Amino acid sequence: MAVIRNLPPGKYTLGLPRPKGGAAIDPDNDVFLPVTDHAQVTKSPKGAFRKDLEVVLEPARTAMREAANLNPMAKIQYMYPDGVDHVHVEALPS
Repeated sequence: MAVIRNLPPGKYTLGLPRPKGGAAIDPDNDVFLPVTDHAQVTKSPKGAFRKDLEVVLEPARTAMREAANLNPMAKIQYMYPDGVDHVHVEALPS
């Protein structure tokens, strides 16, 4: 949540960590976006940040919503399940 709160003004996408990463599927240990099929990896579940938040697991959903509300100048376009050991932040052209 600190990443979202501290992003400078701009547009972004976020790749969220998931257990094991890569081709591994481990829905019992997902923390952010649930992944039950390899086709879901690296794809936004709903195509827009606020809609993607609807499928983020709790308590991460509430914390992410609060962090985004505290930093309205950082516009997250969408997020997706990504690798195992990092948050992927991509800055987009304004």
